Amino acid sequence: MIIDNTYFKGDIYIPHAKPGITSNVTEVDGEVKDFIYEYAEECLFDCLGTLFIEFKTKLNSSKENGLIENAEEKWDHLLNGVSSYVDARGNTKSFKGIRFKSGSSSDYNKSFLANYVYFFYESNQFIQTSGVGDIKPKSKNAEVVSPSFKVTKAWRKFFELVQGESLGPKIINRDCGIGLDFYKGSNKTTLYQFIKDMNELNEETYVDFKPKNWTNINQFGI
Repeated sequence: MIIDNTYFKGDIYIPHAKPGITSNVTEVDGEVKDFIYEYAEECLFDCLGTLFIEFKTKLNSSKENGLIENAEEKWDHLLNGVSSYVDARGNTKSFKGIRFKSGSSSDYNKSFLANYVYFFYESNQFIQTSGVGDIKPKSKNAEVVSPSFKVTKAWRKFFELVQGESLGPKIINRDCGIGLDFYKGSNKTTLYQFIKDMNELNEETYVDFKPKNWTNINQFGI
């Protein structure tokens, strides 16, 4: 695995995501791991297409750089980022990587994969299935609040790191009429842009890159 339970902090904090001494905490830890196994791989396959098949063979979570011995440098750049590179137009850029370190941390602790997993984990926790259908859980002496704002924020961060906002207006067609939605854009190098840049320099760098086109959302679900 590229990420683990320690990635769920800050805006994507999951209480008791790390192992604890009580059975209920251990259960949460196990649930998070299950979601990581399922959704992190799903996310990478959708982001990379069949390129993911080769990339997966280069991973080794027991190594500090997360890769097998003698893996080509391009896999290290994809996984762990590159501080500086020059694209085909002569622009100097940097790419954070699929995972990266935040602040003064000496360990990798950030990844768009964690945002993706968090989105589905929190959405699932809010709506649970019972014998009489889907229900919203209640907590004693606590008010249940919709997670829509938090999961939307997590998704938008995922979208920003992977695909990025478009700079032009997007036509929105709703029941109330037709309008334009302007995105602010970003000057950050996304995953897709980095791979595109590398393949423009050498089309054999990341062969079989066939990414999914993601749709961004807001807290209103549009």
